[in-house]
Amino acid sequence: MLYNQKDINVAHKHKTFPIIKAINEYKTEYKVKPISKIKLFENYCKRYNGLMLDHMDVDFFTKYMLMYIPRYSLELSGKEIKRHLLYIHELLGFINKKYHYDLTEAYKKLYMSNFEELSRVIYIRRSLQRFTETPVISFSPMVINLQSYKNHRDQPVIGQKKMIYEQGLFEVIEILGSYVVLKKKTSEMFIKLKIDKKVTNDMHVKDMMHMRIKRKLFYTTWDIIELKQYYSNQVGCYL
Repeated sequence: MLYNQKDINVAHKHKTFPIIKAINEYKTEYKVKPISKIKLFENYCKRYNGLMLDHMDVDFFTKYMLMYIPRYSLELSGKEIKRHLLYIHELLGFINKKYHYDLTEAYKKLYMSNFEELSRVIYIRRSLQRFTETPVISFSPMVINLQSYKNHRDQPVIGQKKMIYEQGLFEVIEILGSYVVLKKKTSEMFIKLKIDKKVTNDMHVKDMMHMRIKRKLFYTTWDIIELKQYYSNQVGCYL
């Protein structure tokens, strides 16, 4: 359904035009093909019921760039992610032209300040997959380590009984070469991981890891079973 000028004038006055309806207008007018070029952003917007134009503020875009994209677009290459973010700028230009609500400059500043951090988080997220029991070792292109999968599948149950398991959100406290010390957010528990120094060089203090981990009895170093998410230290206030 297309909206007439009266609807748009009212929306401009109250800044309450629904974002999803604005996206649908954009897709219709620009004949967006493939729609997947903004589908990721559209799905993000749909997570918020009744989202209006004036809700698209700094926090909204920061959480999208540094939290949502790293979690839901690991299969995309760096060039594809950059292209996707530029498509959003095009969408915001359309919104400004159609609904007289300008977000383009604010978005451009966030893009410039966050893209390097987004790239860092995605690099670490992908690199850490090699240290987990998840057999995926590459997302673009998709590559699965069959030997890792077989080893995990064939792991004897007897050995599993000698393991200690934990899960939750852990904050990076200290980085010592290839060792990373983390603290569980909900307790005073500290853990130590051993990771390739090429990866730890790009990790920052106060980054966070949401993961399942294990360690053998009498060992001090933990192993990652599953890394659910890696968070930049810039989004700690949202967690």
